[in-house]
Amino acid sequence: MVGAGLSRRSGRGKPFSAAATRNAAKAPPNALVCRYRGESEASVLVRNLGLCFIISGSIGVVLVSAEALVAQPALIAQTKEPLIALCVCTRGRPVMAARCFRSLRDQVGDPARMRLRVIVVDNCAAQTARPVFDSIFAGGGADYVCCPEPGIPFARNAAIEAALAAGADYIAFIDDDEVAPPGWVDALLSAMNEADADVVQGEVRKVPLGADLEQAASTQAYAPRRWEKVETVATCNTLFKAWLAEGPAGLRFDEAMRYTGGSDRDYFHRACKRSARVVKVTGAHVLEEVAEGRDGFKYECMRAFAAGNNYTLRMRKNEHLLRGSQRIVTRVLDRGVIGALKLVFAALLLLAFQTKRAARQWKKSGAAISFAAGCISPLLGIRAQPYAVLQGH
Repeated sequence: MVGAGLSRRSGRGKPFSAAATRNAAKAPPNALVCRYRGESEASVLVRNLGLCFIISGSIGVVLVSAEALVAQPALIAQTKEPLIALCVCTRGRPVMAARCFRSLRDQVGDPARMRLRVIVVDNCAAQTARPVFDSIFAGGGADYVCCPEPGIPFARNAAIEAALAAGADYIAFIDDDEVAPPGWVDALLSAMNEADADVVQGEVRKVPLGADLEQAASTQAYAPRRWEKVETVATCNTLFKAWLAEGPAGLRFDEAMRYTGGSDRDYFHRACKRSARVVKVTGAHVLEEVAEGRDGFKYECMRAFAAGNNYTLRMRKNEHLLRGSQRIVTRVLDRGVIGALKLVFAALLLLAFQTKRAARQWKKSGAAISFAAGCISPLLGIRAQPYAVLQGH
């Protein structure tokens, strides 16, 4: 029988993957066939149903009774721990990428809970990341993919294809200018199981320019985790289950958003619309250096404008017309009012000679107003493209 009601997640009506369907077809007559997503759910099913063995496909599983196991002992050879693909896309930033690559190579995961494989996608036809990759991953455990078509959605889709080809059960993304502490993957997987989630995003903590990012990461300790359910997340520190990308209807990043940014939030918004449970978590962070020029007023306003621009386009693309329009108007009013209030507060602080506090409020005001303006800009035919110019080294 199909265990569609055995757990909350298995009752969402998602189809079996092709691999799971093949396994189900091989099951003995007295086997119980069900689906699961995640190591913890499989353990619960085994414990509650008194079953003793799992044959895992990339999404579904076959739970086989003790009698069936005696009848077909060769099934044991098909058991493997879940594979997590650690994906990073890079383009023309070898110094930053090298730090990130080393942090992925040095991840510490419980081999009883997971297998790890790093996937590096070089979004540069000249393969500028290849020498760095070959040096850091000389011992294996990683795949190099060249995606010559420029644009982060193309690179992310290439990463997904490579992850699925490797048989990944989970896919993680990290930005090439970030460094992950040694227990990062373990923390994300634990958070996913604790929150009963399909997608989980951790924090990105800023480190001052010039600091030793790798040294700082090596001393990080993860605090007890807290999480909240959200509609969408970014890919800068994210783990999700491979079922989202599998099969003919599997999700891919929108390649029309080549330089616009926001293809990650669009991707996970669509995942949420498919009933994926998306959460943000504290206690599973990565580190990022505050790059030169990225803490200034102009940069913050340009980034906020692009975010607002993408927000409107995402609402128009993924929501019904009335609901999407309502949300856009609400967000414009909210950010516009907040920005105006912060501007007034900044002026008052300046009159009180509190220049540092006034500068902070001025920056927050500019970002809020820029976001509101960005939300309106698509109505004027404006499309932000903040990633048309390469930044970093």
